[in-house]
Amino acid sequence: LDRVTGIGRYGVLFLGLRDGLPLDQPVKAGALDGPADLLYMTVYSEGSAAIDAYDEDPASPRFGLPQYYRLATRTEGDAAHRRVHWTRCIHVAEGADDDDVFGAPRLEAVWNRLVDLLKIMAGSGEAAWKLLDVGQILTTTDGRRLPTDPEQLGALEDQVDEFVHGLRRWLLADGLQTNPISGSVTDPSGLVTINVSLISAATGIPQRILLGSERGELASSQDESNWTKVVETRQRTQVGPCIIRPVIGRLIHAGVLQKPKSGNFVIKWPNLQEADREREAAVAERVAGVIQTLGWEVDIDAFLQTYLPELPPDAVSAPEPPPAAAEAPSLDTVSSDGIPDDASDGAPDDEPVANSGGAHGAAWTNYP
Repeated sequence: LDRVTGIGRYGVLFLGLRDGLPLDQPVKAGALDGPADLLYMTVYSEGSAAIDAYDEDPASPRFGLPQYYRLATRTEGDAAHRRVHWTRCIHVAEGADDDDVFGAPRLEAVWNRLVDLLKIMAGSGEAAWKLLDVGQILTTTDGRRLPTDPEQLGALEDQVDEFVHGLRRWLLADGLQTNPISGSVTDPSGLVTINVSLISAATGIPQRILLGSERGELASSQDESNWTKVVETRQRTQVGPCIIRPVIGRLIHAGVLQKPKSGNFVIKWPNLQEADREREAAVAERVAGVIQTLGWEVDIDAFLQTYLPELPPDAVSAPEPPPAAAEAPSLDTVSSDGIPDDASDGAPDDEPVANSGGAHGAAWTNYP
């Protein structure tokens, strides 16, 4: 759906629901009994999902939005257009800044540049062929002239044509001299680089990512990291709120999915960037130094999960606490024979333990 949306101004995801109603009727809330009632999902581009009617009621919350679509479905090889209600479709438009229906095609910004690349490469191939097949200028020598007899002149022309285009590798041309037209093949890489730079600027894709350059260089790693951030930003700002959330919400409305008990749901994206263990170790070391300086007590499992997620949980075990040192008896409780009069633990039972809650108190161990 995301790829098809970028071809035209919008894309449509058609939900094949088993509710027993015609396609031009709205889906009733909770009409379905579970995932089995979602029969299929089909993606349509703008050319196959024309908007048939808009909501023209100014008092409607969907005023100005599509009310019905005309989907081009195929039945036994023939295209059949079916009128479908908007509740059975998910409308997705990207770059719709001042319009809720029509967005900007993703290829529009680079289409002319792609055509220019085709012209450059095709023109370079044609130019190379013409320069490799060198043209010739035929002139007469010693004051001689070309034959004036049309038959003789035609025979000479046929002989030259056969020499150029046929299998003849010799030419009988008495009194004629050939002068080749010289030229050189121009390297088109400069024009190609300019167009690739313009495409990269228009799409936001780094050139190394766009061209599939070799890896292992610092610039390539930096480009890959920057592009990953662009993709992750688009996941949160476009794909999540404009595609995934409407689909899940519509399925919950129809009864295909159960409504969350909390009344909401969240979208979790996996981390696309490769783990930089050296950077993670450096951050963990700095944080551990700060914690040690402040004298905080931190749960080891929570610390490892937060700052060293690649480390297996069973790789590190917490050290055993050292045994409590015996407190030296005070002078006033020691008898003349060196034995304390009252053998106690030296600390009252109600004395608070320093930093028992850590930096975040009891909530630290429950931190997600």
